[in-house]
Parts: sequence; C-alpha cells; structure tokens
Amino acid sequence: MSPVISRWGQGTRFGLEIAPDLLTLVRVRGRGRRPVLTGRWTHPLPPGLVSLSPIEPNITDPTEFGRVIRALTQGKRVGAVSVAVPD
Repeated sequence: MSPVISRWGQGTRFGLEIAPDLLTLVRVRGRGRRPVLTGRWTHPLPPGLVSLSPIEPNITDPTEFGRVIRALTQGKRVGAVSVAVPD
C-alpha cells in the first residue's frame, strides 16, 4: 500500500488512490491514533487511462474511468471518499 494512503486525515472512512495502472480503495474504521484498516480492494486500469501530466488531463477517457470506479465500488456502501491523485 502506498504511503499516501496511510497519511489521509482523521475521520476518513474511505480513501481512493489513483495510480497510472491501479485503483486502490480502502475502508478505515475508528479515529485518532489507532484507526483500523477494515477493507482494501484494487482494480487494474487499462494502459493509458491515467496519465501523469501537470498540464494535460490525468484521465484520458472519463467514461471508461467511471466504469472502472463503478466496478471497484460495486456492492459496497461508499460515502465520501478522500482521493490521492498522481502528480
């Protein structure tokens, strides 16, 4: 798991890391110094769907990205999500 996920703030129940090749969704229960990771799911991304660029859009096909997000969250009750995006 990326160090980015472990740095999300207190009170975060779900976190999503977007990497060029993989989405990672985590669920955390509890607050304060000892939150507990209670779920971790991943979904591979098609090559080129997420690009690392400071000036171009990071998501090259929003429709396909939405399909991947729906596949990753299917059957889960997901509320607000903290998101870590590529630089």
